Amino acid sequence: MYTLTPGSSPQVPPREPVGRWERLRAIHALTRQRAREGQLGVLRQLYEMVRLKLVHDIPAVHYHCAGMWRRDMPWEDKVGYVGGRQYVRALAAANPLPYRKLSQHKLPEKALLTLLGFPTPRFLGVVRRVGGRTASGAPLTTAAELERFLAEHVGERLSFKLMEGHGGHGFLAARVERGPDGCMLAPLAGEAPMSVERFFAEHVERLPNGRLIEAYLDQHPTYAAFNESSVNTLRIVAYAPPDGRARVVGAYLRIGHAGSLVDNRTSGGIVAAVDQATGVVGVATDGAMTRELYRVHPDTGRPIEGVRLPFWAESLALAEAALDAFPKMRFAGLDVAVTPDGPSIIEINNYPGIEGLSSVNIRLATVLRP
Repeated sequence: MYTLTPGSSPQVPPREPVGRWERLRAIHALTRQRAREGQLGVLRQLYEMVRLKLVHDIPAVHYHCAGMWRRDMPWEDKVGYVGGRQYVRALAAANPLPYRKLSQHKLPEKALLTLLGFPTPRFLGVVRRVGGRTASGAPLTTAAELERFLAEHVGERLSFKLMEGHGGHGFLAARVERGPDGCMLAPLAGEAPMSVERFFAEHVERLPNGRLIEAYLDQHPTYAAFNESSVNTLRIVAYAPPDGRARVVGAYLRIGHAGSLVDNRTSGGIVAAVDQATGVVGVATDGAMTRELYRVHPDTGRPIEGVRLPFWAESLALAEAALDAFPKMRFAGLDVAVTPDGPSIIEINNYPGIEGLSSVNIRLATVLRP
């Protein structure tokens, strides 16, 4: 079982079982373990897993992610989740395919948010071999042009994002420094500074879509206290009924592990449900089938459960307004970072991972209608 103890070295969770038989063995082992812990018995769990799969298309993986083996969880709550195929059908109805690129591709998403005045990290440019430009309209297609651009941002921290990256994959952040032969980029993850020419060759040149460049966001001290190396964001899930205004249906906090720049669960982060009425953080979980629980940060021992988040009402209102701004999109998981001055939209996911929703007990069966 994946467990981190306070003071342990930074690490990421072991690989999730991927093969059919490997996954079945993991599910069987977890089922027996929960029974030994005093939860529902093995036969009862197996019966519920089979029934949920056959009748509601809810797989056994979600059964364990959501902790449906708990004795105090009523059956009515368990059937409130959605299965994979039902989720896909519901999203196809809520978010028509021709409009999804508005939020799947970071450039049009950033443009729409910026044009409509939503708080979002400051857009600085797009660096790519063909069509790269700064926010002021200067070309940004070569290492030399990137060097000239960075010379205007010495001392600043910048984010470099893949245009269609997911789960924190490919995220880079660095401080611009002045070296003996020009600008250098010092990764915030702690690696040695690199030349602009090397950065362009390794992280830009082979990417047809290049990278979006933003100002790095400074988070509120309350959020930084959870884990200082990552920007710890809120995933606020919102739904807009046909011809209606968006409303929040659930939210959770994502916290990175020590030393990580990203807070994503797939990169070793943990997730904690947030009470929608109060903004108070609950117990965190690893978001996996193992469903490890953490009342404090597993690396540092810092409190998680019971922390009241600042700018909570403002964060919910911002998420609802942002979803309403995107044409033909009625369901999304909006990633919101909170700065000392208030919330800011990081990105919008029109296909939020169902495992994360299950792990913090966001039940969508009564919300999403295929």
